[in-house]
Amino acid sequence: IYFKGGPVPLTIAPSVTVGTEPVVYLYGANGATISDYVLTTKSTPTNLGKIVVAASKSVKILNNTIAGVGGETGCGAGSSCVGGDAVGIRVSDCTDCEIAANDVSGVTGGTGGGSGSDWIGGSTGGTAAGILFTGGCTGTTAHGNTLHALTGGRGGKGVGRVAGDGGKAAGVRLAASGVSLYENTISGVTGGKGGSCWPVSGVGGVGAGLLIGAGTTANSVATTTLTPIAGGAGQQPFGLFFESGATDVKVAPTTTLNGNPILYMYGASNKTLSGYVLTAAGNPTNFGKIAVFKSSGIVVSGNTLPTFTGAAGCTG
Repeated sequence: IYFKGGPVPLTIAPSVTVGTEPVVYLYGANGATISDYVLTTKSTPTNLGKIVVAASKSVKILNNTIAGVGGETGCGAGSSCVGGDAVGIRVSDCTDCEIAANDVSGVTGGTGGGSGSDWIGGSTGGTAAGILFTGGCTGTTAHGNTLHALTGGRGGKGVGRVAGDGGKAAGVRLAASGVSLYENTISGVTGGKGGSCWPVSGVGGVGAGLLIGAGTTANSVATTTLTPIAGGAGQQPFGLFFESGATDVKVAPTTTLNGNPILYMYGASNKTLSGYVLTAAGNPTNFGKIAVFKSSGIVVSGNTLPTFTGAAGCTG
């Protein structure tokens, strides 16, 4: 089932299948439970994700196994022809919902559209996410999930100009407010490869444990393990990657990248960050090894912080 845009009011019975797998889509549900599904064939029941819950309340998504998700290939050159996003579990405008003990793997963003003619650039690859949150999700929690083998889409091929950049990849993509994440394990995240072209190939996509969208608020992250994370060729890996304008998230130092704590504070007061030795590979956030925003009385002293590399710019 193909949705042009986001979720819409629609009732789909689980007796509707694509191949051997049911289409798991809830809209406007209250108190439902989605559990123990094994959705691992290489198929795409909807372009929104293998499990989709929208405009709902108190829904539980528990103990499901998901794999084999691919995004739509872009139509051709131009910014409107980026590769389609690929999502394991999508949760949109779901209050007081719970996403727990799910295993999501094998999610790959769609390939960006190729140029098709001389001197036109290729398009960016699609974003891959194990779990995607959008809209208002106040009171929603995600815990005990294992998210792995997630790859951004490849950039589209260019002809005589530049190729498309690789798509982003993340264990969790937060384009929502009010979500609490804890005790999740995220590994094997890789940004997409840039598309091929002479003379300029595309830059690889960002790989991140968490991708945090602009305008989101009141989210929190604790006791989450991130390892390993990789950017596409020519790009950097990040524990948390904040898109332009995003800062409002509380991150406990029990969240780690390759064994090192992620030291990020927002809205904190009278705290001390001292004596940390952050030598593990990778960048904890795209803001720096230690980042403090909108806080007061914070002391940062006596830390060892070698080797931080910012994200590569886009091609073009």
